[in-house]
Amino acid sequence: MARLSIDTHEATLARNGRSPLDQDVKFRVIANKGYEITSEQDWLGVDKPTGHGLNDVLIVAKENESGALRTGTLLVRSGNLYEELVVTQTEQAPDPMRLFYHQDFEWCIPLAQPNSDPVGDQDTSGKKRQDVLADPIKSGWEATGLTIYNMQGKQVSAYISYIHFNNNFKKYHPEYKSYDAGVILPRLDLGTEKVNAVITVQICPEGSLKSGLDKVPFVVSIESGSGYVGATGSAKKSPVFTPPTVQLMWHTVEYVLRDISSDTRIALRTDGNTADYCRWMLNEISLKETKL
Repeated sequence: MARLSIDTHEATLARNGRSPLDQDVKFRVIANKGYEITSEQDWLGVDKPTGHGLNDVLIVAKENESGALRTGTLLVRSGNLYEELVVTQTEQAPDPMRLFYHQDFEWCIPLAQPNSDPVGDQDTSGKKRQDVLADPIKSGWEATGLTIYNMQGKQVSAYISYIHFNNNFKKYHPEYKSYDAGVILPRLDLGTEKVNAVITVQICPEGSLKSGLDKVPFVVSIESGSGYVGATGSAKKSPVFTPPTVQLMWHTVEYVLRDISSDTRIALRTDGNTADYCRWMLNEISLKETKL
């Protein structure tokens, strides 16, 4: 039986055809019977218009000299199946602001042996999750500089280019007072500076065919040190973002962080307190300087 999936349904490009951070923009296609990608726009295409199995596909776009925002669609077909990816290209040049931290977990690809790939291939046969604190993942994980938020009974696993939080331990550890999970970013090398930045991440809820996708109350928080969440005010934690539980797909979350410094510890985590079931995935962490 043919299967087709893509890991995102929207993408934004800068004027030069790359991301607003001046990076390549890719999406993942999984098609066990092969795929073909087409576009009706002459300015929009991909580097791998055909393929088979799992492929990371680069979006290729011409310079936007139209003088306006433009939108195009990439149509991914496999037999009678199809998916659409909407691409928006702005008039803006890539922003030269400093990139303080970026992690796309691409290093996981040759190492991870997950029991499934929920945002892509649904085949779970004979595969096991890979704990990020165990070999062969451990050294790659340590190189990210990330630390696990709330170590109580949490398993953080490496999947194919992203990480997974398996927070369902209440039945085994009723003594735990919090079931939230996430990661803390490494300290920033800012010297005595205080800066403003935008934190951008991708998250996706997970669940089961029987019970559906879990509700994921995601937040960005300043766990210690200087800084605030938001362009104004004194909040140390963002509003909760709960992604839709309709289907497995990535959702981009973005917040402004103000007056952060080298002593600031930034957490990307859930905020459900005593919630006992909250399984989710995290990808594409970016912390970039901004002007307010």
